[in-house]
Amino acid sequence: MLIHRSSLSPLLLLVAATIGGGAQAAGQSVKSTDGMWTLTTDTDVLAVKKESELTINASSAGSAMAKCPDVDGVTFTMPAHGHGGSTTPEAKKVGPCSYHVSGLTPTMGGDWLLHCN
Repeated sequence: MLIHRSSLSPLLLLVAATIGGGAQAAGQSVKSTDGMWTLTTDTDVLAVKKESELTINASSAGSAMAKCPDVDGVTFTMPAHGHGGSTTPEAKKVGPCSYHVSGLTPTMGGDWLLHCN
């Protein structure tokens, strides 16, 4: 998953795979390119052809008074094949510096990027 916003721009990669046997996906954390934010997801693996969701939490790496980054929209792409998922994902603010992203449906296995605008 790539989160792309003027001050964000870190790479968070999501991998679409068949998850069987109750496997639990691990989250991941990355710093923004300007070093002001750490973004953490609750997963980094999505099931192929199944609508998924995740939570992104942004924490300030500097001043505790920093304004949370705005996320106005999202796109979900598979750069290796030049296409998106079969749905249009949405991001909603659910708390201070916390965003719920739904509608992530990877159409095939592989690396996917989430772009937040």
